[in-house]
Amino acid sequence: MINKRKTFLIYAIAFFILLCVVLFFSGCSDNSGYKKVTLIKAGIRFSFEYPSSYSVFKNDFQNGDPLIIPRYLPDSQKKEADREIRIETFIIDANYPNANALLNGFFDKLQGLWAQFELLERSSVQVSGIDGEMIVFSGLSKTAFINLGQLKCWEVYLDYKGQILTLAFYSKINVADGAEAEFEHFIESFKFLD
Repeated sequence: MINKRKTFLIYAIAFFILLCVVLFFSGCSDNSGYKKVTLIKAGIRFSFEYPSSYSVFKNDFQNGDPLIIPRYLPDSQKKEADREIRIETFIIDANYPNANALLNGFFDKLQGLWAQFELLERSSVQVSGIDGEMIVFSGLSKTAFINLGQLKCWEVYLDYKGQILTLAFYSKINVADGAEAEFEHFIESFKFLD
């Protein structure tokens, strides 16, 4: 009788270990389908997650260029994107002494440059424990990788360690299903590491 219990226990433990190994290698986790990146920009170290279907655009992020992470259309021959994540830093100056001033300045420009501009939401937001401002809008324009089209956009403006960060997410309207969830995951996973 003891040998049967011992044998059963050994098989149960082996099955549990095998199940854990299979789940680990199959990528079944709360964040499956996402990649994590850690960066330093303007002396600020941060990390965030983005969908694995997106591609990091390699540019000179360290020297003032924005970080751009586009999602290309499936089987796109022209490398045309339908969604885009963008992170930029700005130096505080007399014209833009804080994130709210930069948002207001950009807001005025957006209305003039984007055809059919429509503000959908403006609200306070918190990212990695830092208070900021968020706008959600739509309009006809283009971004670095998205050709001219009707877009839905989320932009967050934050003050952090003497810099202004903008965290932006753009999606063509016709593929906006799921875009808000991807934006929320991007913002919720964004962490300052200093």
